[in-house]
Amino acid sequence: FYEGPVAEAIVAAVRSRGGVLELSDLREHKSTFPEPICVNYKGVDVWEIPPNGQGITALLALNILGALGEEANFGKFPHGSAEHLHVLIEAMRLAFADTRWYVADPDVSHVPIKELLSKVGGERAFLRGSFGRVSGDLFRKIYDVKRVAHPSG
Repeated sequence: FYEGPVAEAIVAAVRSRGGVLELSDLREHKSTFPEPICVNYKGVDVWEIPPNGQGITALLALNILGALGEEANFGKFPHGSAEHLHVLIEAMRLAFADTRWYVADPDVSHVPIKELLSKVGGERAFLRGSFGRVSGDLFRKIYDVKRVAHPSG
């Protein structure tokens, strides 16, 4: 596949768009098959490819939503409502922040995957969030004044 007419066509397409791919790049490529990573969200195992890809971001967001407990039951909010979107956006904001900070090539740098995907990791990310920085009425409506203890005590 990475030799002959198919490889030549791939290289020609890349070069025609200003790329620098060479036939030797394709010929010398070695695929890897890393172990997938997983979190359980509401009884469903969700699997992704581990870093250095971005799939961990979705798993981090699900962990943050899991830290909310029953408050993350979006059935009580109309889909697309301010309450619904606030929770989703904040969870994704925190997940992308952790992805940008921690995710690198694991062959070169340690990526604390287990720690990030642990329940404690989700709770710590939740506590960093601005979930409580919305109007008091909206916060109480979303979270029913749930109290989450800080992991350090």
